[in-house]
Amino acid sequence: MRIGMNAPWMIMYNLIDAFFKEDANVGVVYSDEQKTVTLYVTNQAKAEALDILLQHEHVYGDVTLTVKVRLISDTRTIAVTSEKENYDLHDIGKLYQAALVKNPMYETAVEMPNAILGGFIYILFSKSPVSVYTDELTKYNGYRVYLPETIAEKIFVPRAGVGFSTDVSTIADIQHRLAPLIKGLL
Repeated sequence: MRIGMNAPWMIMYNLIDAFFKEDANVGVVYSDEQKTVTLYVTNQAKAEALDILLQHEHVYGDVTLTVKVRLISDTRTIAVTSEKENYDLHDIGKLYQAALVKNPMYETAVEMPNAILGGFIYILFSKSPVSVYTDELTKYNGYRVYLPETIAEKIFVPRAGVGFSTDVSTIADIQHRLAPLIKGLL
């Protein structure tokens, strides 16, 4: 029996791997020597969207876990170098749609335009829990259960106006709570 704890970068790898495990267009590989997680993607639009949306560095003290996206094209693997630009929320929604198509956890992206606040976009996931090996001492078998939205918050670049949810009623509730604030600003 092994006694010890996984390093935090291994937990991040496990989160990324669990998030894309059922996605038919993505394979996830970890290199301990290089502290790198590489996503091998078979769809160019998906690869470019993931390259733009994913956090590429996760820093844990003096160790940096690097996340790379590679496109598998026929007989070769190509490094993805998407242009990083300032995207509006509509573009971000389209990027998430491209990045998460074929991922069974993903349901849809809901755009809520707002003239004053610039709008919001919510990426909706199914309510299916995701079991991730975290090697925590508080868990008997070392697994922790996450909702897809929690993992998404950890692996994607945080962006103003973008939220993740597993419940459409959450979005309706946010709209309801914002309505008086917006009216107060008018």
